[in-house]
Amino acid sequence: MEFAKKVDLVIGVLEETDYHSVSVKRILQNQKVDYDDSEILEIERLIISRSLAIYKGPDSRGNNTYALSETGRDFLKTYGTYQKFLKGIELETKKIDRSRKRKSYQAKPSVNQPAAYQAPKTRFKPGNIAGIAILIFFLVMFYVIARLT
Repeated sequence: MEFAKKVDLVIGVLEETDYHSVSVKRILQNQKVDYDDSEILEIERLIISRSLAIYKGPDSRGNNTYALSETGRDFLKTYGTYQKFLKGIELETKKIDRSRKRKSYQAKPSVNQPAAYQAPKTRFKPGNIAGIAILIFFLVMFYVIARLT
């Protein structure tokens, strides 16, 4: 069983137990999980460093006992499991790496600068002559018809 699953198992049992405090070694023994003393120390260090559990003292066998803290309850409500928490951290680090790889915007001008905008020159085009001639024709016709009537 991998380390994250063991941490999830310990946190889950600490949440569900009716006892005041339970040792990590006893939890792993009851769940019939293979463990080393170094793994137990790592799990204990992790749950204490993240404030997921509170140290309550040694039990009758001399093992350190822990109880789930309010921070640990909030952690379980927020993330559900330690594995989901680790996946979230992985995704965030990937996002950060991707954002670091992106090129930043360069505000300095390039060597080949585009020319400034120049408004087109207004010139009288030959195509407009026909339109003006027709307009003058209709104005004259309107004047002639108005005079006749």
